Amino acid sequence: MKKFKIVGDMKSNPFHSSRIIIDNTNKAAKELGLYSEDGMVVNYDCLANKHHPSPDAYWVAYETAFPIHVLNNLDGAHLIGLSRDNVMFAVEGGYPQELCSWVPCGVDTEVWKPIPEKKYSKGRFVFTTLIESTVRAMLPELIEAFGNAF
Repeated sequence: MKKFKIVGDMKSNPFHSSRIIIDNTNKAAKELGLYSEDGMVVNYDCLANKHHPSPDAYWVAYETAFPIHVLNNLDGAHLIGLSRDNVMFAVEGGYPQELCSWVPCGVDTEVWKPIPEKKYSKGRFVFTTLIESTVRAMLPELIEAFGNAF
């Protein structure tokens, strides 16, 4: 695996969602030995604003078809989507599909393998979620896993 660091708007409030995502992704990368100041630079920004002079890739969390100013900001760089749907929003907006890839919810399932857990109560399967209903919250995948359990 390539080593990397995530950059973004570090002037943002420490409780802003982007800052939390960047800080925690970098922290996890350090714990896994994947973080490097000299490795690949991934620019995290919802509008693909540049926070590094020459990022290797952009990680863009935009939840509808990408508008032209986001596509222009990407300027032909590689795009890492937060989900398959997130990448399709970029492609629908006109970004070349060959420049896009995605990691489910920002999680590489080859590294962090989901472990299904079944809990039963009085002979019934209990299905609960505490997530947003957006595509990057993996609700479709959770519902599919629930359906596959039966």
